[in-house]
Amino acid sequence: MKGVGSGIKEFKKASRDVQDELHRAMDEVERTPPPPPKPAPPPEPDSLAQSSKPDDATKV
Repeated sequence: MKGVGSGIKEFKKASRDVQDELHRAMDEVERTPPPPPKPAPPPEPDSLAQSSKPDDATKV
């Protein structure tokens, strides 16, 4: 029975080691700042030309 007890003890230690490693990895990810947001692409020239034209509905 001594072999079973030491096997369980080793298993628990290995399990704790894995959990500790996961916690360390998660802490590392939380401390890493997110990348800066990408700038928005400039609007297409066609959309600027269309939006700057006066609307026919506004003419009186």
